[in-house]
Amino acid sequence: MIFSEGEVIPIDMTTGENEKVIKLLRLVQRQAGVSRRKAQGLIEAGEAELNGGTVRDPFILLGGN
Repeated sequence: MIFSEGEVIPIDMTTGENEKVIKLLRLVQRQAGVSRRKAQGLIEAGEAELNGGTVRDPFILLGGN
């Protein structure tokens, strides 16, 4: 799925990725279909949303039980 400029990227934690710990950066990269640097830029620009809130730290760890 490709997202356009200015569009918020909703983070889907139901993709099976929540079975292990993963960096937000990797998850956005996979779901948005962009490069690592583009994903980092999108997150830092406030274009990623997690649980209804904006996330700006691309290195936050997600998942794990």
